[in-house]
Amino acid sequence: MPGHPLNAFLAGAVCAVLLGGLSACDAPGARTEGVAMTPDGGIPPGYSLTTEGLTPEQTQQFKDAITRAGGQLDLRDLPPDLRAALLANAVATPSSNTRPADFPGDLDAHPMAGRFQAPPQGTPLDGAFVDPDGRTVRLSDLRGGHTLVSVWATWCAPCLVEKRDLAALKQRLSAGAIRIVSLQSERNAPDLGQRTSQALASAGAEGMPKWRDASPEGDAIMMASGGQLPLTLLIGPDGREIARMVGSHINPDGPGSVWASPQALDFLTALAAQPAPP
Repeated sequence: MPGHPLNAFLAGAVCAVLLGGLSACDAPGARTEGVAMTPDGGIPPGYSLTTEGLTPEQTQQFKDAITRAGGQLDLRDLPPDLRAALLANAVATPSSNTRPADFPGDLDAHPMAGRFQAPPQGTPLDGAFVDPDGRTVRLSDLRGGHTLVSVWATWCAPCLVEKRDLAALKQRLSAGAIRIVSLQSERNAPDLGQRTSQALASAGAEGMPKWRDASPEGDAIMMASGGQLPLTLLIGPDGREIARMVGSHINPDGPGSVWASPQALDFLTALAAQPAPP
């Protein structure tokens, strides 16, 4: 039975569903009195599902269903009591009031530029993460060139597609052109290293660096960026975020994500060639 992309259900609450951060994940949307399931097993636009109000058993059922869905979910496949509880606790996700990103030179006219949005105005995003050598580093430490930070999790099917395509893209970019970082957004656990290695191996992305969000819940950077995966942050040479890409973007030229497209390689190559700001 065909389903709906997971982002259609979890846009504002993906971390609540899969990481247990209920209070933090409820912040993006106002509580509602529930919604009705659409005839094709989805939910109305503008709403997301959370695990608030579910029993521990129902929460685990929902996690298992998402894992089995492989990127597509149909509420009609869920047990009736779980489906009813999810619909009763759906939250409204307000419009994001996003602005287009501002790129240097003539890159604003590039086809890839329209996929990015500008970071929110106010305090710059600056979360901490653990690098492959175990050192704690901040986003603001990523200076000296452009850095593409791909935020992901092992349970996020579209993220794994992006990991494969970014690993291939990294090999095609000229050495030193742009840094590509894979930042995992999951709570640390004894088996996380094994699950991470297995997920990257299954995606064909074993060569991607294993950086991890350093916050106790493992999701601070994702939550500060709106709570949705996949998430791509573009960091400028001064260590400040200049643009972000939210959600899964398909390849307009073939299979896979947009990172498998020729326009992605062209865009990042052109971005790396821009002169550094004074």
